[in-house]
Amino acid sequence: MAVTKPHIVIVPGGWHSPKHFAPTTELLEAAGYTVHGVNLASVNASPPLTDWRPDVAAIRSTIEAAIGPDNNDVVVVMHSYGGLPTQDAIKGLNKASRRRGGVVRLVFIAAFLADEGTCLMDYIGGKPMSWFDVDESNNTVLPLTPHPTFYGDVDPALADVSAATLRPHSYATFFNPVGPNPAWKFVPCTYLVCEDDAATPVEAQDSMIEYARANGCQLDCVERIKASHSPFLSQPEWTAAAIRRACGEEVAE
Repeated sequence: MAVTKPHIVIVPGGWHSPKHFAPTTELLEAAGYTVHGVNLASVNASPPLTDWRPDVAAIRSTIEAAIGPDNNDVVVVMHSYGGLPTQDAIKGLNKASRRRGGVVRLVFIAAFLADEGTCLMDYIGGKPMSWFDVDESNNTVLPLTPHPTFYGDVDPALADVSAATLRPHSYATFFNPVGPNPAWKFVPCTYLVCEDDAATPVEAQDSMIEYARANGCQLDCVERIKASHSPFLSQPEWTAAAIRRACGEEVAE
């Protein structure tokens, strides 16, 4: 009897869209997966958002569509900022709550693994990073140096295209705290550590993993790669294989 593959939901990081994941998404689809991308409301919002509730709603609606009338299992893959609002979006959608279909695993790609009451700014020292270009007139932020910060090991031509399609992010969402009972406390987790990451340094990733494991995180798999902040662009074969392993496949590293 054939095993039904879970659907995959991809939650991009700040400034990014599902299109940035195309090299990895195409490999997953070729392997028989259905992939759903979340268009974050905080990216290119007009007017900019004042909190991340619209992001939470977008993530929830995408997961609900992935579950669908067939009650599919779902694996949620988060990158960077995407790890934050997702924690508030899973409640009631995990398989353990629904019994039939739902979220069965979270995959963090250099993503924020944040606890209740904490926000992105808490993890970066409470002040803007040196590469933040904050427009205080409309409360948005763009990256000043996307190439070295996000795409250090990405093919230059692809890095150029990727940087050109980044859009302003609603800065207020970086101050939005995670709500009670974050999803990583009740859904099994995989963390993909990017060891050459200039946006979320490897020390920060390891620190979040250590904290979460000491505070109830169901983190049963950590994989590591010598990659920048965007392995879905620079090393899509490895990234797709890691996601497939998180989906329960036996795929060689």
